[in-house]
Amino acid sequence: MQKRRQRKRLRLIDTVISTVETSLAKQGFLSKPVVRWREEMPSEEEMVPRDKYTVFDRKEKRYRKGIHSMF
Repeated sequence: MQKRRQRKRLRLIDTVISTVETSLAKQGFLSKPVVRWREEMPSEEEMVPRDKYTVFDRKEKRYRKGIHSMF
């Protein structure tokens, strides 16, 4: 259940970025932050499960904390 919600959140982010990108392209504009996001950030399908379901935490032993413990 939690993983499904997390995947849904990540997909929503991907759709927002693509919507902004296409609307700017229709108007003939190019946004550097959107282009940079596309180059650096993977989409939900490209992400490794470790990156999808864990977050960085410097206090943890292996510097990763499960996403379920954050909320």
